[in-house]
Amino acid sequence: MGIHEQMISDKIRTDTYRKAIFQNKEEHFKDKVVLDVGAGTGILSFFCVQAGAKRVYSVEASDTALIAKQLIRDNGFEEKITLFHSRVEDIELPEKVDVIISEWMGYSLLYENMLPSVLYARDKWLKESGQMYPSNSKIYLCPFTDSEIIDQKIELWQNNSYSLDLSSLIHKSIENEFSLPIIDIIPPQLLLSSTPLITNQFNSKLVQNNPLEIFNNKNLEYIFKSNQYATLNGFVVWFDVTFPKANENDKEIVLSTSPFSDETHWKQSLYYFDTSIPIEPNQIIKTNFKMDQLSQDNPRFLKVEFSATIENKNDNSEFFKKYLKVVKEETSYIKHLKYPPNIIDNNTINISKEFDFV
Repeated sequence: MGIHEQMISDKIRTDTYRKAIFQNKEEHFKDKVVLDVGAGTGILSFFCVQAGAKRVYSVEASDTALIAKQLIRDNGFEEKITLFHSRVEDIELPEKVDVIISEWMGYSLLYENMLPSVLYARDKWLKESGQMYPSNSKIYLCPFTDSEIIDQKIELWQNNSYSLDLSSLIHKSIENEFSLPIIDIIPPQLLLSSTPLITNQFNSKLVQNNPLEIFNNKNLEYIFKSNQYATLNGFVVWFDVTFPKANENDKEIVLSTSPFSDETHWKQSLYYFDTSIPIEPNQIIKTNFKMDQLSQDNPRFLKVEFSATIENKNDNSEFFKKYLKVVKEETSYIKHLKYPPNIIDNNTINISKEFDFV
């Protein structure tokens, strides 16, 4: 029940879906047939019935379907909602549907997401004129600064009160802390660029492949310009999804997990490097970003890769020179990192890291 309590209590998430349904209730839901993929406790199915749906097929593979069954009965929706305690790939429907609705999104949009199942249902059950809720998705990327958390780790092991040398544990502590992305809210002032970039976008009705395949067929470099004196500590990922508009003049309804928007249970995904790299205003950060299935056996888990090249354009930068000196020191914890920075020359550093998001 934990995740479902979390989702129900996420008013931004739940209210946005309800608003999208009711804005289009006359055109998309009244007297229509709806398929709810991954229905959970059934809340989206209930909204569709309230919006006038003729029939809703509600599909939930987990035992949460038993809770949904009770709630369907409690709300008197037995004649409107047909519940399948099954994977959507294993059901048979007696008809095509007008709408497919699903809250399929995961952290970084595609972690543990159900989109392949939604696309399967679309190809098999959606009418040609049907609608997908949500309809469009975008993934955003931006570098961020947060050196304090690494400084605290260094301080803990370097300056202990026991007159012992524990510094060899610094790199282990940092690597353990940042081996996975951290799901948290990042204050906008910690974003290192004023222009976050869209790395992937797709339309749920039109996309033909798993978006992860599209992602990795793109060999793009993302260019960011730093907006402050700070340190580069990693990259933050978030997403937006939008819903269909029945009428051109209707307001576009967006569910955003941006740090500039109200908090959702998805928050943002913070991918930390294991060291802090100095950055000055207007410095260029050239970035490669890939996201793929961790393995065929674990298709809902992700392998995420980052590579960033920072070029120092200021030959008089003491900030940058000091960092280069630290990196080169044999006693530096940086020397022992699994993913250390690579000094290309006296003005250029590259840092790469892989995350198994499980």
